[in-house]
Amino acid sequence: MPVVERDGLARRLGGLERLGAAYGPWAAQAYGLPEAHGLAQALAVDDYAANTGTTGRVAVGGSSTGVLEVRRDRDWFAVDLTANRTYALRETGVTLSDPLLRLRSASGALLATNDDAEGTRHSLILYTPTASGRFYLEAGAFRDSLTGSYRVSVADVTPAPPPDDFAAAPTTTGSVPVGGSRTGTLEVLGDHDWFSVAVTAGRTYDFQLNGTSLADPALVLRDGAGVQLAANDDAGSTTRNALITYTASATTTLYLDAGAFADGYTGTYTVVATDQTPPPPPVGFSSVDGYGEASVARALDLLTGQPLARQAPLGGVFWGLDRVGAPTAWAAGVTGAGITVAVVDTGVDTLHTDLDASLWTNPGEIAGNGIDDDNNGFIDDSRGWDFVSNDNDPMDLNGHGTHVAGTIAAENNGSGQTGVAYGARIMPVRVLDAAGSGTYAAIANGVRYATANGARVINLSLGGGTGSPDLQAAIQDAAARGVVVVMAAGNDGAATVGYPAAYAASVGMAVGAVDLNGTMASFSNRAGSTPLDYVTAPGVNIYSTLLANTFGYLSGTSMATPHLAGLAALILSYRPTLSAAQVEALITASASHGSGVFTA
Repeated sequence: MPVVERDGLARRLGGLERLGAAYGPWAAQAYGLPEAHGLAQALAVDDYAANTGTTGRVAVGGSSTGVLEVRRDRDWFAVDLTANRTYALRETGVTLSDPLLRLRSASGALLATNDDAEGTRHSLILYTPTASGRFYLEAGAFRDSLTGSYRVSVADVTPAPPPDDFAAAPTTTGSVPVGGSRTGTLEVLGDHDWFSVAVTAGRTYDFQLNGTSLADPALVLRDGAGVQLAANDDAGSTTRNALITYTASATTTLYLDAGAFADGYTGTYTVVATDQTPPPPPVGFSSVDGYGEASVARALDLLTGQPLARQAPLGGVFWGLDRVGAPTAWAAGVTGAGITVAVVDTGVDTLHTDLDASLWTNPGEIAGNGIDDDNNGFIDDSRGWDFVSNDNDPMDLNGHGTHVAGTIAAENNGSGQTGVAYGARIMPVRVLDAAGSGTYAAIANGVRYATANGARVINLSLGGGTGSPDLQAAIQDAAARGVVVVMAAGNDGAATVGYPAAYAASVGMAVGAVDLNGTMASFSNRAGSTPLDYVTAPGVNIYSTLLANTFGYLSGTSMATPHLAGLAALILSYRPTLSAAQVEALITASASHGSGVFTA
């Protein structure tokens, strides 16, 4: 086609348009020419390129304008954004009736698109980059079908952070008391909150930072100058909370710096300070013999506030009575009368002539009528119960329980042996068989029976190497009902007691054995380093009742335990209103190297 002036071309095109009007687009195409508007597109000048080479720029807080000169035109604008800030990216039509905005990465990858925003035909993208860098706004139109002018703008709309709750400096208002806690918030990434905490030289503390909504707490302990003393991120493999254990070298104020791992998280948390210093051993407690040798004479001195007149030793087979001070209590009229002591053991020889008058009789039961008269769940239990054979005949087939019973309350009849609390009553409860073996379940049931049927003292001259939660619960229930439970320390010569004596750390009493000179028996288990109510009593070559109206000598902490059971019965017969815990405290305080201090 020859070159012509613009208006001549226009005239030539005008004729072509008329041809198209008559014969349709085919006519224009047949001549190899574009339609009239297509030629206008070809001649328009694009203001901004649609690629990363564009000259278009828009600053944060500013705007730029442009024109979509032809359909399918798109204009790119470079913009630099900062990580973790939130931006409102807009394309607003001026003459362009339906803008469509796209956000692209530095490489041109599409990140977000918006056509109509907030009920208008304008476009809005809210975007928070995770990394700082260059991005591109692509200004276009809906379906690429429109032309016209527009404005693109970028505004930083990041919410203003809430005020920082605690400063990251010694000037902080945050403080946490030892034994208490405080809560706080890391409002923004990189935030740290400091809390002052007063520590005492030589004491050991646990400082914890526990996340509530904070995903990964990190804790730093600092001195008054802000110097790091210790740090922790994850307290263990199963938790992201932080824990620092610290022993103070001086009495001073330190600071707990609450933060997040790599400063990469925000959220709420709790900071906790606890004193973990092991308590000192109680006054007078020894890891060998606990509070030492028990004495009812010293216990009554402490309870009454005045010393009782000491009695001359009985000597001979009665040396155990002398060592626990029983004759002094008897001389004061204290014999154990009115107190029932349960012997939870191999049973008791109920026919022994030195025991028959000392046996407990169930006041609510009529013997031999085949009826549970007192509705306690046991038929004809007039003399106790046998949890081995599950019947009402707790007869001893071994001899161990009978020996124990004689030490507690053998009759004061001028022959054989006399019990520590000869005025008390013995409740036979058989839980061990003829071989001296049994189950924790039977023992626990025996303890519950004794508690429910009026025993004020329970003697457990038995034990094993492992514990029983069921038996522990039964002992705890007994103590809660005012029953003093005494337990043999064990005969292994070990540094710590066996079970159930180990429960004396919280309930009941453990008993070790001494000889006639007050020397610790080699076989007796020691008290151990964990404080517990442990005392010693005579347990070597103890003379007492045996089966078939006989007497004999046995040794063991099983023999020491009934000495203490009788002693407890004497105390309760003098002051029945004492609780189990008070009786235990009185016995330990009045033992040979106890504190000597007791308040009822």
